[in-house]
Amino acid sequence: MNPRPGFTNKVWAMKQKEVLNFLDQKKINYKFIQLKRIPQSSQDVVELFGSPLNQVIKTLLFVGDKNIIVCLPGDRKVDVEKLKKLFNVKKLRLAKHDEVEKLTGYQVGGVCPFLLPDNIVSVLDEHALHQEKINIGAGTQTTGIELSPASLKQIWLGKITDISCGNMET
Repeated sequence: MNPRPGFTNKVWAMKQKEVLNFLDQKKINYKFIQLKRIPQSSQDVVELFGSPLNQVIKTLLFVGDKNIIVCLPGDRKVDVEKLKKLFNVKKLRLAKHDEVEKLTGYQVGGVCPFLLPDNIVSVLDEHALHQEKINIGAGTQTTGIELSPASLKQIWLGKITDISCGNMET
């Protein structure tokens, strides 16, 4: 699947390789996951990853006064007011699909929180660190990385705090 003209499967594969090289260079223990198909729902994510939704970390891009990547467990919802206060911004909204790819260089559904441009700040919801293991995007819609929360924390360059407002129905 090629959701954006000009971005080929080869480009997405290169992004994925960069992510895996980054993890290898940091000596992070991880498991690469190749999904059978592109997830279309939260239930698909659970089935394809073989993990409960709280272990599948979603990566969302908010845009406005700042560009902010937010990572949080799949069963939680971003508290936008907490996010605004944390980064001292007034305008903030969830990015559109084309904005995500343009600003991050990753496919929607496969955004990895590493190797992001300098104009994007990041925050990890602390609830992600309470899991036994977690899964994050590896740069494409059909790949993921399973790693320990301790490993994620070790290489995380952004803020870590509570930016969610509780569990959500999926």
